[in-house]
Amino acid sequence: MTTSLRMFGESRLEFIDRVTAGLRRFLEDVRFFGPESEQVELAVAEAVANAIQHGNQGQMRRRVEVGISYQDACITVCVRDEGNGFDVAAVPDATSGARLLVPSGRGVLLMRALMDEVEFSRHPRGGAVVRLSKQRFAVPPLKQE
Repeated sequence: MTTSLRMFGESRLEFIDRVTAGLRRFLEDVRFFGPESEQVELAVAEAVANAIQHGNQGQMRRRVEVGISYQDACITVCVRDEGNGFDVAAVPDATSGARLLVPSGRGVLLMRALMDEVEFSRHPRGGAVVRLSKQRFAVPPLKQE
């Protein structure tokens, strides 16, 4: 069974709250609970913030699209902006000595640390797409004595 949700919004930081609220309800509906749900929420909030601030450069006329789907115990979220895109390989290493005290620039690192898969691509109609995936944690079987 596949379940999905789509949201669209202007490049306003308030859209992040709308997305995380919708995502939280979605995760509850598909019974995706625990630390993994919090990790998904944080990674998605970061992806939407990056789409607004870096992708769309805060231009309110540009929109952000968020697609959320759940299939086979895996949550997948795609965040698309309408900006010019970027080269993920050119993003500075947030863990390098010179970058450690810089108060920003950890979004990609954070998304990769929290999610099972993170992919960056260009959309055919323009803009960048970040695809985030997280498998539901498999509960280990109880030990039998």
